[in-house]
Amino acid sequence: MPHQHRIIFFGSSAFSVPSLIKLSQEAEYIITAVVTSRDKPVGRKHVLTPNPVRVAAERLSIPVLMPQTLRDPQFASALQAHTPDVFAIVSYGKIIPASLLTIPPWGAVNVHPSLLPRYRGPSPIQQAIANGDTETGIAIMRIDEEMDHGPILRTQLYALDPEQTFPAISEYLSNAGAKLLADTLRDYLRGTLKPLPQNHTKATYTSIITKED
Repeated sequence: MPHQHRIIFFGSSAFSVPSLIKLSQEAEYIITAVVTSRDKPVGRKHVLTPNPVRVAAERLSIPVLMPQTLRDPQFASALQAHTPDVFAIVSYGKIIPASLLTIPPWGAVNVHPSLLPRYRGPSPIQQAIANGDTETGIAIMRIDEEMDHGPILRTQLYALDPEQTFPAISEYLSNAGAKLLADTLRDYLRGTLKPLPQNHTKATYTSIITKED
Protein backbone atom coordinates (compact mmCIF):
# COMPACT_ATOMS: atom_id res chain seq x y z
CA MET A 1 0.00 0.00 0.00
CA PRO A 2 1.60 3.32 -1.08
CA HIS A 3 1.73 6.31 1.23
CA GLN A 4 -1.63 8.06 1.10
CA HIS A 5 -1.69 11.83 0.85
CA ARG A 6 -4.58 13.33 2.77
CA ILE A 7 -6.81 15.61 0.70
CA ILE A 8 -9.70 17.88 1.61
CA PHE A 9 -11.77 18.44 -1.52
CA PHE A 10 -13.66 21.70 -2.16
CA GLY A 11 -16.36 21.74 -4.86
CA SER A 12 -20.01 22.59 -5.44
CA SER A 13 -21.06 22.02 -9.05
CA ALA A 14 -21.46 19.12 -11.45
CA PHE A 15 -18.12 20.16 -12.98
CA SER A 16 -16.45 19.15 -9.69
CA VAL A 17 -17.82 15.60 -9.51
CA PRO A 18 -15.45 13.80 -11.94
CA SER A 19 -12.43 15.17 -10.01
CA LEU A 20 -13.89 14.02 -6.69
CA ILE A 21 -14.56 10.54 -8.05
CA LYS A 22 -11.16 10.29 -9.79
CA LEU A 23 -9.20 11.26 -6.65
CA SER A 24 -11.24 8.84 -4.54
CA GLN A 25 -10.23 6.00 -6.88
CA GLU A 26 -6.49 6.65 -6.68
CA ALA A 27 -4.63 4.47 -4.16
CA GLU A 28 -2.16 7.20 -3.14
CA TYR A 29 -4.88 9.66 -2.09
CA ILE A 30 -7.40 9.62 0.71
CA ILE A 31 -10.12 12.26 0.71
CA THR A 32 -10.74 12.90 4.38
CA ALA A 33 -13.55 15.44 3.87
CA VAL A 34 -15.49 17.33 1.22
CA VAL A 35 -16.31 21.02 1.64
CA THR A 36 -19.30 22.19 -0.38
CA SER A 37 -22.04 24.80 -0.46
CA ARG A 38 -25.13 24.45 1.69
CA ASP A 39 -28.37 22.94 0.37
CA LYS A 40 -30.44 25.39 -1.67
CA PRO A 41 -34.21 25.70 -2.24
CA VAL A 42 -35.23 24.34 -5.64
CA GLY A 43 -38.49 24.51 -7.57
CA ARG A 44 -41.80 26.16 -6.81
CA LYS A 45 -42.01 24.53 -3.41
CA HIS A 46 -38.45 25.63 -2.56
CA VAL A 47 -37.40 22.16 -1.45
CA LEU A 48 -33.92 22.19 0.10
CA THR A 49 -31.79 20.18 -2.31
CA PRO A 50 -28.16 19.01 -2.01
CA ASN A 51 -25.77 19.89 -4.81
CA PRO A 52 -24.14 17.19 -7.01
CA VAL A 53 -20.91 17.21 -4.97
CA ARG A 54 -22.65 16.49 -1.69
CA VAL A 55 -24.62 13.69 -3.36
CA ALA A 56 -21.41 12.16 -4.77
CA ALA A 57 -19.51 12.53 -1.49
CA GLU A 58 -22.23 10.78 0.48
CA ARG A 59 -22.32 7.99 -2.10
CA LEU A 60 -18.56 7.62 -1.56
CA SER A 61 -19.02 7.72 2.25
CA ILE A 62 -16.83 10.82 2.60
CA PRO A 63 -17.64 13.28 5.43
CA VAL A 64 -19.20 16.52 4.16
CA LEU A 65 -18.63 20.00 5.62
CA MET A 66 -21.02 22.83 4.67
CA PRO A 67 -19.85 25.92 6.57
CA GLN A 68 -22.07 28.98 6.87
CA THR A 69 -18.94 31.07 6.41
CA LEU A 70 -15.34 30.15 5.59
CA ARG A 71 -14.12 32.55 8.27
CA ASP A 72 -15.70 30.63 11.15
CA PRO A 73 -12.90 29.61 13.59
CA GLN A 74 -14.71 26.33 14.26
CA PHE A 75 -14.59 25.52 10.56
CA ALA A 76 -10.83 26.18 10.50
CA SER A 77 -10.44 23.88 13.49
CA ALA A 78 -12.45 21.19 11.71
CA LEU A 79 -10.14 21.40 8.69
CA GLN A 80 -7.04 21.22 10.89
CA ALA A 81 -8.42 18.12 12.62
CA HIS A 82 -8.31 16.28 9.28
CA THR A 83 -4.55 17.00 9.02
CA PRO A 84 -4.67 17.47 5.23
CA ASP A 85 -1.56 17.45 3.07
CA VAL A 86 -3.27 19.53 0.39
CA PHE A 87 -6.60 21.07 -0.59
CA ALA A 88 -8.02 20.13 -4.02
CA ILE A 89 -10.42 22.83 -5.25
CA VAL A 90 -12.65 22.37 -8.29
CA SER A 91 -15.50 24.78 -9.09
CA TYR A 92 -16.15 25.58 -5.43
CA GLY A 93 -17.42 29.08 -6.15
CA LYS A 94 -15.91 30.94 -3.20
CA ILE A 95 -12.52 32.53 -2.56
CA ILE A 96 -10.62 30.63 0.15
CA PRO A 97 -9.35 32.95 2.90
CA ALA A 98 -5.57 33.18 3.27
CA SER A 99 -5.86 31.91 6.85
CA LEU A 100 -7.15 28.56 5.55
CA LEU A 101 -4.62 28.24 2.72
CA THR A 102 -1.84 27.85 5.29
CA ILE A 103 -3.43 24.77 6.91
CA PRO A 104 -2.13 22.10 4.47
CA PRO A 105 1.66 22.04 4.00
CA TRP A 106 1.26 21.73 0.22
CA GLY A 107 -1.33 24.52 0.00
CA ALA A 108 -4.35 24.42 -2.29
CA VAL A 109 -4.42 23.16 -5.89
CA ASN A 110 -7.19 24.27 -8.25
CA VAL A 111 -8.60 23.14 -11.61
CA HIS A 112 -9.52 26.10 -13.84
CA PRO A 113 -11.11 25.57 -17.30
CA SER A 114 -9.04 28.05 -19.28
CA LEU A 115 -5.42 28.62 -20.23
CA LEU A 116 -4.55 31.06 -17.44
CA PRO A 117 -3.90 33.95 -17.22
CA ARG A 118 -6.61 34.19 -19.90
CA TYR A 119 -10.18 34.19 -18.58
CA ARG A 120 -9.79 34.38 -14.85
CA GLY A 121 -13.08 34.36 -12.96
CA PRO A 122 -16.40 32.47 -12.94
CA SER A 123 -17.28 31.88 -16.62
CA PRO A 124 -14.18 31.03 -18.70
CA ILE A 125 -15.85 28.43 -20.92
CA GLN A 126 -18.78 30.69 -21.81
CA GLN A 127 -16.40 33.57 -22.54
CA ALA A 128 -14.29 31.44 -24.86
CA ILE A 129 -17.42 30.46 -26.81
CA ALA A 130 -18.74 34.04 -26.91
CA ASN A 131 -15.41 35.31 -28.24
CA GLY A 132 -15.24 32.66 -30.97
CA ASP A 133 -11.96 31.23 -29.66
CA THR A 134 -10.46 28.28 -31.51
CA GLU A 135 -8.88 26.80 -28.40
CA THR A 136 -9.16 26.73 -24.64
CA GLY A 137 -7.89 24.30 -22.04
CA ILE A 138 -7.32 23.46 -18.40
CA ALA A 139 -4.88 24.97 -15.96
CA ILE A 140 -3.88 23.30 -12.69
CA MET A 141 -2.67 26.03 -10.37
CA ARG A 142 -1.72 26.72 -6.78
CA ILE A 143 -4.20 29.06 -5.18
CA ASP A 144 -3.08 32.27 -3.55
CA GLU A 145 -5.08 35.12 -2.01
CA GLU A 146 -6.19 36.59 -5.35
CA MET A 147 -8.67 35.16 -7.85
CA ASP A 148 -7.08 32.68 -10.28
CA HIS A 149 -3.76 34.43 -9.71
CA GLY A 150 -1.48 31.69 -8.36
CA PRO A 151 1.39 29.88 -10.12
CA ILE A 152 0.67 27.23 -12.73
CA LEU A 153 1.57 23.57 -12.21
CA ARG A 154 0.38 22.17 -15.54
CA THR A 155 -1.85 23.03 -18.50
CA GLN A 156 -3.63 21.07 -21.21
CA LEU A 157 -4.82 22.51 -24.54
CA TYR A 158 -8.26 21.79 -25.99
CA ALA A 159 -9.28 22.71 -29.57
CA LEU A 160 -12.74 24.27 -29.77
CA ASP A 161 -15.21 23.21 -32.44
CA PRO A 162 -17.41 26.21 -33.39
CA GLU A 163 -20.46 23.94 -33.31
CA GLN A 164 -19.89 22.79 -29.73
CA THR A 165 -22.10 24.11 -26.94
CA PHE A 166 -21.25 24.93 -23.35
CA PRO A 167 -22.60 21.65 -21.85
CA ALA A 168 -20.49 19.51 -24.20
CA ILE A 169 -17.31 21.51 -23.64
CA SER A 170 -17.88 21.67 -19.88
CA GLU A 171 -18.39 17.91 -19.67
CA TYR A 172 -15.21 17.23 -21.63
CA LEU A 173 -13.11 19.65 -19.59
CA SER A 174 -14.47 18.37 -16.29
CA ASN A 175 -13.43 14.82 -17.15
CA ALA A 176 -10.09 15.84 -18.67
CA GLY A 177 -9.46 18.10 -15.69
CA ALA A 178 -10.09 15.24 -13.28
CA LYS A 179 -7.35 13.13 -14.85
CA LEU A 180 -4.97 16.08 -15.15
CA LEU A 181 -5.56 16.96 -11.49
CA ALA A 182 -4.81 13.43 -10.28
CA ASP A 183 -1.64 13.19 -12.39
CA THR A 184 -0.46 16.69 -11.49
CA LEU A 185 -1.02 16.20 -7.75
CA ARG A 186 1.03 13.00 -7.93
CA ASP A 187 4.07 14.82 -9.33
CA TYR A 188 3.55 17.92 -7.21
CA LEU A 189 3.37 15.97 -3.94
CA ARG A 190 6.52 14.09 -4.92
CA GLY A 191 8.29 17.43 -5.26
CA THR A 192 9.08 16.95 -8.95
CA LEU A 193 6.82 19.72 -10.27
CA LYS A 194 7.73 23.38 -9.81
CA PRO A 195 4.94 26.00 -9.91
CA LEU A 196 5.57 28.70 -12.54
CA PRO A 197 4.23 32.24 -11.99
CA GLN A 198 1.58 33.52 -14.39
CA ASN A 199 2.27 36.45 -16.67
CA HIS A 200 -0.10 38.84 -14.92
CA THR A 201 0.27 41.50 -17.62
CA LYS A 202 -1.69 39.20 -19.97
CA ALA A 203 -4.53 38.47 -17.54
CA THR A 204 -8.12 38.81 -18.75
CA TYR A 205 -11.25 38.44 -16.64
CA THR A 206 -14.76 37.04 -16.87
CA SER A 207 -17.91 37.86 -14.93
CA ILE A 208 -20.96 35.89 -13.84
CA ILE A 209 -23.22 35.04 -16.80
CA THR A 210 -26.63 36.74 -16.70
CA LYS A 211 -29.92 35.97 -18.47
CA GLU A 212 -29.21 38.92 -20.77
CA ASP A 213 -25.94 37.29 -21.83
